[in-house]
Amino acid sequence: TALGTLEATGEALEVLEDPALGSAVCKIDEIGWPIESCFGSGSGDPSWMYYRWDAETESWESGIVAIDTLEVGEGDLLAFVYTTYDPVTFEPIRQPPDIAFEEICPP
Repeated sequence: TALGTLEATGEALEVLEDPALGSAVCKIDEIGWPIESCFGSGSGDPSWMYYRWDAETESWESGIVAIDTLEVGEGDLLAFVYTTYDPVTFEPIRQPPDIAFEEICPP
């Protein structure tokens, strides 16, 4: 899963586990919020968002499922971005740069 992949990096993580909604990343190393306030204290606070690279469309797709339910495979490219959200559309303000898998992991 995406969570398993992130855990495999060895970074210090704080993850909120909700039996009904799944898991959400609260903190990576020193960036983010403790589990008790995983999404901050208000709607303007940043939180972690994950993206998966879609090779067919050559664009990032934002994570719409809990991080512990997203299956990943060999060659999948994930990005984690600490971002705030547009107050009207609730879309993330920051997104990862458009970059091909080969630029990160040359053949």
